[in-house]
Amino acid sequence: MATTLSKILAPITLKEFRELYYTKRSILIRSEGKKFDWLFGWSSLNQIMNKSFFPLPTMKLVLDGKPINDLSEQSKIIDWCRKGATVIIDQLQNYDSQVRRAVDSLSKEIGEPVNANLYFSQPERQAFNVHYDHHDVIILQIEGHKRWKVYEDSEDTKFPLFVQKSHSSDIPDSPVLDCLLSSGDVLYIPRGHWHAATAKDDQSLHLTIGIDARTGIDFATWLTNELRDDVSFRQSFPLVFSHEIHEKQYYHELHLQHFNGLKQKLIHKLNDNQLFDHYTRYCVSKSQVFEPFYLPYSTDKNRINFPNTSSFVRYNNQQFLLNLDDDKLMINLIIYGKIHRFSSKAERLLEFIFSHNEFSLQDSLQVSDISEDDVAAILEHLLSEALIKFA
Repeated sequence: MATTLSKILAPITLKEFRELYYTKRSILIRSEGKKFDWLFGWSSLNQIMNKSFFPLPTMKLVLDGKPINDLSEQSKIIDWCRKGATVIIDQLQNYDSQVRRAVDSLSKEIGEPVNANLYFSQPERQAFNVHYDHHDVIILQIEGHKRWKVYEDSEDTKFPLFVQKSHSSDIPDSPVLDCLLSSGDVLYIPRGHWHAATAKDDQSLHLTIGIDARTGIDFATWLTNELRDDVSFRQSFPLVFSHEIHEKQYYHELHLQHFNGLKQKLIHKLNDNQLFDHYTRYCVSKSQVFEPFYLPYSTDKNRINFPNTSSFVRYNNQQFLLNLDDDKLMINLIIYGKIHRFSSKAERLLEFIFSHNEFSLQDSLQVSDISEDDVAAILEHLLSEALIKFA
């Protein structure tokens, strides 16, 4: 079955994308028609604008590179658009269920956090001047036409971070890609690569899929938080008075001794064979639940009487880990920031459930090594956590 990313990139294969383009260079992918009718369109946008709470917390208006703060009434949005303003809705997945499913699927497929932002632009208008982003982007042209100029990264914009010591303003002279996107076209731009876009003769609607890939800085930040549990790293450096420091030195021997002690502890931590496993578990646990509410089961403490014909579904975009304790008496399900603990006897049942998108009560009983009551108790727990739902 085709993944969400493979549908977006076709005919470019996932392997080609990773080896030739991802984080390296831009690519334009042409399509012969409206490739994204399944994902989003004018009716989807109208539904959000007309039915959602107004103004949307993540909605912005931009005119000639300047933000417009007058969002108090729907009619003013229309007036500003008639004047050429671009409507931007960040984190579109929070307002559209189809986009949310696509974003969650993409996040699982690539193992990185993903966001979707919407841009509704007016003819011959440009929302922003030439700039670069701090994350990789995949532009999906939904409606209309938009001209894009993409430049290579400059020396100071290679793999940029939002927070770093300096940011470049040295824009390359000539674009490496100058193209007009039509409905169904796709454009990938690595982070740090300069770009600008202008709608053409008609109104343009596109989605920007942002990939917030984890970096070495994210790992170092996680490691710093892990070290807070070590008393040595919480300890203050030794108290040294200025008159104790020689004129030609900037530090005291006590400071150096303390620093070397911390260095050795850090080296020992980095040499831990389980360090990457611990970091990976942390990354998985940070993924967010797609639909946290499944009422009444999320709040009902009464036992459920499962009919023999009961069937269940599970979203295939869940990121999770299943692992046994060292004593092999308990099995841990790590998912959506929680650890759920079950008897190790439930291992076969849990492995079955989390390898299927659809299954029945009878399927669960047949694969399980535990009693019918224990199977029912586990299904009840998963229902209450919205990890599975009735079909």
